[in-house]
Amino acid sequence: MNSPIFCDLSAISDEERPAHVRLAQSLFYEGRGEAEELDDGYLFRFQPESSTLLELATFVSNERLCCPFWNFTIGVEPENGPMWIRLIGPEAAKEMMKAELTRR
Repeated sequence: MNSPIFCDLSAISDEERPAHVRLAQSLFYEGRGEAEELDDGYLFRFQPESSTLLELATFVSNERLCCPFWNFTIGVEPENGPMWIRLIGPEAAKEMMKAELTRR
């Protein structure tokens, strides 16, 4: 599938959008997650907290609606290791994410 590389924020309801933006800000831009650039996207690692796992699932549930070009994978390491989310996609998507992370 070759989805266009643009975010359609109208795909998230007006009622849910502010909470989604705040959640993304909290997860990815306030130092909670450690970012690692991959060949085809990014990996973000988080401390092993149950609330973070729920937040990651909520983020993916909404983000896949507005940005269908991303492939999302959530992982939980054994023995209370870190949690992570991997976003992979086309080169243009990775460049868009890089610009967003740099801007913040």
